[in-house]
Amino acid sequence: MSQNFFKAIGLIIFSAIIGALALTIVYLLPTDHMINHVESSVEIFYKEETYPQQVAGYKMSQLDNETDAIMLLNAIYERKEGEAALKTAMQVPRIDFEDDYSGRSELVSWLWLKKEPESVTDYARYWHGYLLFLKPLLLFLDYADIRILNMIIQLFLIAYLLVRMVEKGYKREIVPLLTAIAVINPVAIAMSLQFSSIYYIVIVSLLYLCNHNIDDLMQKDFLIFTALGIITAFFDFLTYPIATFGMAAVFMMVNKKLKGDWKNDTLLLVKWGFFWGIGYAGMWSCKWSLSSLILHENIILEVLGQASVHTSDVVIMNEQYNLFQVVWRNIRVFVKWPYLLLGVGLFIVGLKKSIRFELRKWKNMIPFLIIAVLPIIWLMILKSHSGFLYWYTYRNLMVTVFALFCGLQAIEK
Repeated sequence: MSQNFFKAIGLIIFSAIIGALALTIVYLLPTDHMINHVESSVEIFYKEETYPQQVAGYKMSQLDNETDAIMLLNAIYERKEGEAALKTAMQVPRIDFEDDYSGRSELVSWLWLKKEPESVTDYARYWHGYLLFLKPLLLFLDYADIRILNMIIQLFLIAYLLVRMVEKGYKREIVPLLTAIAVINPVAIAMSLQFSSIYYIVIVSLLYLCNHNIDDLMQKDFLIFTALGIITAFFDFLTYPIATFGMAAVFMMVNKKLKGDWKNDTLLLVKWGFFWGIGYAGMWSCKWSLSSLILHENIILEVLGQASVHTSDVVIMNEQYNLFQVVWRNIRVFVKWPYLLLGVGLFIVGLKKSIRFELRKWKNMIPFLIIAVLPIIWLMILKSHSGFLYWYTYRNLMVTVFALFCGLQAIEK
């Protein structure tokens, strides 16, 4: 275990160095074409506004144009002459208007209304790994092009995953997977860069697990989950990160073909969670440490301040929300008739299958139940973040859906 731990630490440090160098390289790219391409599609942000809903009344269809605008502003920042690319990569600056606190509004003011930016603001606490793809794409495509390309790539990736699942003997897991994907609304994900990072990590990781033998996977499981934690911290904007662990953990349990040794399987979950956690926390820590060292600023102090905000009490319209109300606020996003009908249909199918359940196998479900609860714990820990941004943090619950349905299959004859 200690040897695996040090290998995981080595992987984190190596990943942080490679990540910093890769971001430095993309900051060397010229920004003229990037600015022109963002300007050509800025009308989208002017017309759609900050949080447009594709279907009125459905929070799951709500796009995050605010964060997408910030991502674009970060990508098209024009590095000043003599400004070191490494420093800029750690600082992640963007233009700013002193009396405006909205990224979408700043983007519109600059490129639509042609106002001159007044200052520059930094966003150093995140890695902003998406810039590795966004900056090169903006050399050739505008935001509208990227949205459509995003949709096409995601469609083909999920189609390929389903084909491989059929070929590898995972036909029974297709319905649970599609149900989990339906819950998070892939249409909204394709239209928001903010939501796409975790979705790509989930799908690609499932493809990797699907294409490898379980014996090979078990030999390097600690590295797999460490890498998942690292990649999540590098690319994500704190959207629904627990999904990268939970979806992979469920698939590993299914792949392992449970034989009723629930205690051993639970210990495996603890092991996987530990290594995902040190990968996730370790990669975050590397960014804060590198940024503090290179920028000569106390980024860690800023992070601690943000952490206290995200975990603070939730007060909305002068009403304080307890933990269960926060969780319900997330769950009720998909308590809509289409999903209720989907649930009824799946319940009927499950009822027909219930005659094949064996009570003596119920312990097989314990690991899946543990995984299913993890997103709820996550929402409770980050209660303020989950309470205010429930319309996208609810996507953590895709893990709960996937785990429960796969768990039910684990107790069939």
